[in-house]
Amino acid sequence: SSLAEVDSVRTQAKASERAASEEMESIRVERDAALEEVKRVRSEAQEGQDKLTCALEGVQQELASSLAEVDSVRTQAKASERAASEEMESIRVERDAALEEVKRVRSEAQEGQDKLTCALEGVQQELASSLAEVD
Repeated sequence: SSLAEVDSVRTQAKASERAASEEMESIRVERDAALEEVKRVRSEAQEGQDKLTCALEGVQQELASSLAEVDSVRTQAKASERAASEEMESIRVERDAALEEVKRVRSEAQEGQDKLTCALEGVQQELASSLAEVD
């Protein structure tokens, strides 16, 4: 009877050992599958990160180019504004000089007209005097 008990215990122990071994093998298979999934996910994540890095570099280059263009346009606008301001100042100076010339010419014309008026009055007096003599 005790031999039968020992056999029964051995049989149960072997069955338990077999079940534990199968369970461990199942866990190993799941672990290996999980490790492969981790590798795959890491690879996809790296690929995604590489694409994002590349896209970011492209955007940064575009931004740098746009900023350079904006700076160039600003510089040109400032230069144009400066040139326009200088041109307007030059026109103001020319206008002021022209106005002074007009004043001077008007003054000279007035002087000439005054002299002509004076001379005309002298001629009229002489004429009147000559006519009085003739009478």
